[in-house]
Amino acid sequence: MRRRIGLIKVFVGVGALALGGMLAATARAQTCPDPRPAPAGPAVYIEDLNVDAAGDAVITVKLATGGQEIAGTQNDIVFDANVRVKARSNGRPDCTVNPDINKPGTSFAFQPAGCSGDACTGVRAIVFATDNVDPIPNGSVLYTCNVTVSGSGTLNVTNARGSTPGGQAVSGFTGREGKVCVRGPQPPSPTPTPTIPAVPTNTPTNTVAPTATPTFTRGVPTNTPTPRATATPSPTHTSAVVEDEDGCHITANGSSAVSWWLLAPLAVLVLRRRTRR
Repeated sequence: MRRRIGLIKVFVGVGALALGGMLAATARAQTCPDPRPAPAGPAVYIEDLNVDAAGDAVITVKLATGGQEIAGTQNDIVFDANVRVKARSNGRPDCTVNPDINKPGTSFAFQPAGCSGDACTGVRAIVFATDNVDPIPNGSVLYTCNVTVSGSGTLNVTNARGSTPGGQAVSGFTGREGKVCVRGPQPPSPTPTPTIPAVPTNTPTNTVAPTATPTFTRGVPTNTPTPRATATPSPTHTSAVVEDEDGCHITANGSSAVSWWLLAPLAVLVLRRRTRR
């Protein structure tokens, strides 16, 4: 049993070393590709960003006109698990419009509407002005946002729209994602922890044979009437009593076979005695 436990400890140790090696390999610095050039347009796009380490960074959103006049834009930025736009103290997205394009009516809002903290999944940006319809030059920076980077990730662009100085929608207007790459060590990806089966312990089981417990059955006495012997009347023998004058009793047993004739001489003797008196 001890040998089996020892082998399991060895396997666990080897597994821990292998896991540590995997994490170390994950933590190695990666090589980031060069940022991509601007799309042909018309489009709004996020410039690719390469950083040396995780932490705070700034993303830049630009406009590619594609040869068209564009006076205003709208787009959503979808957060990545490793890249999120920060919030100001007032809870609004920490984004700033480029003052050079003269679009002071620009606004930013977290999505979905009314969200806060980690519940927010993106930012909506509307770049426009209420006091002018001046076209935005090609390649201009529309706005920037302060972000928190915990690892490499991609910020997607959705709901991209463009408007002409006359208020018409720009045909074929699109959006392009921005890639954020961290050259330094990357955060380890969640790795499922292997489950080590429990080692059964051979514990002797003392099986005690059940002891027979005497069961005392309390019987209820049954009163069984005992038949009484019926007295059979015996024949009564009446004894004959002869009493003389001197008070002597002479008794004859009625069951005796002695004949009264045998008493005759005694009777004669008694008579004689009375005569002499």
